[in-house]
Amino acid sequence: MLFSNPDILKSSLDVRIGGIKVSDTPHLSYLDFMARVKSRILTLCVKYVKASLAEGVTYPDAIGDLASLVYAQLNIDELIIAEKEEDIVFLIMKSAQFANWEAEIHDRYLEIHKGVVTNTTPMPIDGKFHEGINKEVIEEIEKEDSFSIFLDGLASASV
Repeated sequence: MLFSNPDILKSSLDVRIGGIKVSDTPHLSYLDFMARVKSRILTLCVKYVKASLAEGVTYPDAIGDLASLVYAQLNIDELIIAEKEEDIVFLIMKSAQFANWEAEIHDRYLEIHKGVVTNTTPMPIDGKFHEGINKEVIEEIEKEDSFSIFLDGLASASV
């Protein structure tokens, strides 16, 4: 089951970026949510690199190709030479698009927890999606989550 809270994820882009799978808890804190988003990004990077390796590409070339793809689609101020999947995650999280998306999610979290001064207060996962979210996007992520789905969503996010 994908994380669903209509007060947090309000668009199909939000689901493409923050479409984490949850089945082990009815609540997540903001910090837990963001940690799972980071873990999802790493998983998608590893999956992308494995697919490249299966096609006969060398590991450094696969990482380089993935980094080039990220740099081509996201606004990242500094040039960092990626040597492993974790470096790609770092690049993505330093992008203007990810920073803006994360700030929006944090603002929404604070909005539903007025007066809360901690990011560890749980937010409910109620199984309902915001009406602005395309059901096809939800089905696509549940069926075949991929780096391209994530990156397309992030690249389309406002800067």
